[in-house]
Amino acid sequence: MNAECAEDLKSRILKIELGVHVYNDSYLLDLLYDKYIELENEYRHALRELNGERLNNQKPAKKERLPKVRVVEAARLQWVMNIHEPPAPHWEEIDKYIRSKDGLGWDWEQPYTRNGQFQWCGAFAAWCYRQIGLSYQIRRHHMASCYRLYTWAKSNDCLVSMPIPGDIVIVGVSEKEHPLYRKWGNHITICETVQDEGVSTFEGNAKGTLGTKKIGEGVVRQFRPFKKDKDGQYVVRHIVRFAEEHFLTP
Repeated sequence: MNAECAEDLKSRILKIELGVHVYNDSYLLDLLYDKYIELENEYRHALRELNGERLNNQKPAKKERLPKVRVVEAARLQWVMNIHEPPAPHWEEIDKYIRSKDGLGWDWEQPYTRNGQFQWCGAFAAWCYRQIGLSYQIRRHHMASCYRLYTWAKSNDCLVSMPIPGDIVIVGVSEKEHPLYRKWGNHITICETVQDEGVSTFEGNAKGTLGTKKIGEGVVRQFRPFKKDKDGQYVVRHIVRFAEEHFLTP
């Protein structure tokens, strides 16, 4: 294996990384990622050969489960239901996100009847991820807040640098001197699509475009940039991608 072959492998890897930003089909995403892992392992092997390293007992690249497009579809279906904060229509769905085992499962909370009673952005993401079988224990213990989710994701190697559709995107203020700045972010969203300047998201407990295409509060579609263009703006801070083993326990 020579340096030219290693560079060719790296080029092919980069093309796949770009490709996963484009496709919203779960089967194609899985095919792309299978090839990505294969090439990544070849590339690591090539670099070790070039560096004269011994190849025994070297761990292969970790294969992660791609977030399924069904997560995005689950979020979109909630969005088109036009779920508002109470007392507007369909606000009862928010209580399901928070208290039912299909969401957070925080059944000790009082029924949600008042805007601002519970910060439910993580509960909405938990409900959507339940649709593809994310572990109840993860949803219950780690998705109620940015702090809980970021801390768990960091310690479990679930933070990634490049978002793809279906990833959880934690957004927030990026200026450390801002009073709302938190290292772990401020708000949990689900990536719908990735664009050059940022990500289109579905999110709960937010203000944005409702399913009626009007601006309001509830389950909304938003755009979150990678870089701020005004003070206090919520930008992409952290990206969480669950691994395959996290989906094995219903």
